[in-house]
Amino acid sequence: MNEFRTIYTAAYPEEDTYIYNLAFEDNLLVSSGSDGALRLWDSETLKMSSTALQAHKEISDVKISEKHIIMSCGNDGVVKLWDSRTLGACGEFKTGKKIALLSVSENADKTKISSGSVLSGQEAYIFLWDKRKLSLLFSYTESQNDDVTDVRFHPEKQHLLCSGSCDGLINIFDTRISDEDEAVIQVLNHQSSIHRADFIGSNTIFGLSHMETFSLYDIQDIEKDIDNENASTAYNFISLGDIRYKLNCNYVIDVIPHNTDDAAYLCCGTHNEKTSLWLVHSDGTIDQQAHIRLDNHNDALTRCLVFDEQRQVIYTGGEDGQIRGHRAIDNENKTPPTKKVSSIFLNKKYTNTTILTDQNIFLILYQSNK
Repeated sequence: MNEFRTIYTAAYPEEDTYIYNLAFEDNLLVSSGSDGALRLWDSETLKMSSTALQAHKEISDVKISEKHIIMSCGNDGVVKLWDSRTLGACGEFKTGKKIALLSVSENADKTKISSGSVLSGQEAYIFLWDKRKLSLLFSYTESQNDDVTDVRFHPEKQHLLCSGSCDGLINIFDTRISDEDEAVIQVLNHQSSIHRADFIGSNTIFGLSHMETFSLYDIQDIEKDIDNENASTAYNFISLGDIRYKLNCNYVIDVIPHNTDDAAYLCCGTHNEKTSLWLVHSDGTIDQQAHIRLDNHNDALTRCLVFDEQRQVIYTGGEDGQIRGHRAIDNENKTPPTKKVSSIFLNKKYTNTTILTDQNIFLILYQSNK
């Protein structure tokens, strides 16, 4: 088991803000919360560098696209691109409808963007755009019968897209095909409302439900199904059941595919103990030696988590309005980096304290004496 310790903390200006999304790549850390703003942070110091207020009416999902580009979607039915150097908008993908978008993804060669919508009338939309032309290619409207909670492109096969929905189904599409009946090449029935669905390596998809049930689906023969007239309904899968009982947790925060192995981290939270990451392989085995534990957000729920595997730093966002950076104890520097937090920490004792103001927000730079 690997222990991680909280080494720096940043707090939102309003402490009652819930942090819903974190995205990380290289040295760039992006967050969104219940205040509707996008915020950029230096991942080395957790110093906030810029803010886009009211980026959407409500932000549903945030991803880092390519160097200097951030993607977001929200209740306004628009996917937006942002230049991370200025946090200014640099592109929009419109649906032509007043419909809330819940998730956003792009393919590996950065040419297509997809987003899934809430159910509107009898239709739940999966939109596909040409990223280079900022134009809508087409949409799928009949394959999901409820809110499309997740869309993800295959990490290698540019044309494959999976979608998960509150109807309990995970669909796999060949996005080279606009005709929906022909585009659906696999239907996976998770039998419970989907919270997250994504690819693990080349040959596996996972499904995590809102009831915290988790399954792994073998799709190694998926390309053979493209030549079939109808979507395949036969597949092999491994069910781990309710993760709360299996891993002794209260809820699942997220599932993060591993950078190299055919595996993913199950990120699990508890109400009053540690947050845990468990590495589950595509064959369903859980690597006990890779178990990671870190501090949670006190009495608040941890809502999002990203893992910088290269630096061995984990960032978490919670309902306490805080972002925390956690580092493996064995890799920890003797002197933790400077942190930026709000004045709510004034009643705690810290060393090397400096008080400053930034954009009319009262802040403290401190160094923990833990």
